[in-house]
Amino acid sequence: MMKAKIEETAKSVCETDVKDAAVAEKVARQIGVIARSAKAVEAMRLLCLSDNEEDEMGGRIYDPAEDERIRRELLVEYERIDSIIERKDAEAAERARAKAEAQSCAAAGAPTQAA
Repeated sequence: MMKAKIEETAKSVCETDVKDAAVAEKVARQIGVIARSAKAVEAMRLLCLSDNEEDEMGGRIYDPAEDERIRRELLVEYERIDSIIERKDAEAAERARAKAEAQSCAAAGAPTQAA
């Protein structure tokens, strides 16, 4: 029913006589609405199809081997990111230590002013 209504509306918009910019703009907006409506109808249709699947997981097949493969990939990625974070933290700590050492050397070597 929705699909038929969209087709009917599209036909009437296509038959609109465009004589000035205001009418053309209105027709363009109508075409956008029709396109979004058609997209929504298709999405609803696909959703209904997936809901009607016999499998309670929506037609998706659970594969333990695939799950384990993804888990291993995530673990490798986690370990890679963790090592990057550790390296960056060590670099930041070294920079902070060097800065503190430089400041303490500068403070120790700077002459004090007497009043």
